[in-house]
Amino acid sequence: MTLLKSQLQKELNNKMVSMGDIKLYALNTLTLGVTTFSNLEMGLKVLLLLVSIGYTLTRWIKLKETQDDK
Repeated sequence: MTLLKSQLQKELNNKMVSMGDIKLYALNTLTLGVTTFSNLEMGLKVLLLLVSIGYTLTRWIKLKETQDDK
């Protein structure tokens, strides 16, 4: 029985996550988050540019229509 307990304890100790593993996981998660955020930021910049162009064109068209009515 004691032999089985010691073997089980050894297996559990081998499967435990060490502090180095946790640091590595944290670093990988941080790196993934930063690169994903950079891609997201670029997409948001393009979206903002398209929205501002659309808004400007709409304002020009409305301005042209009001000038034609006068």
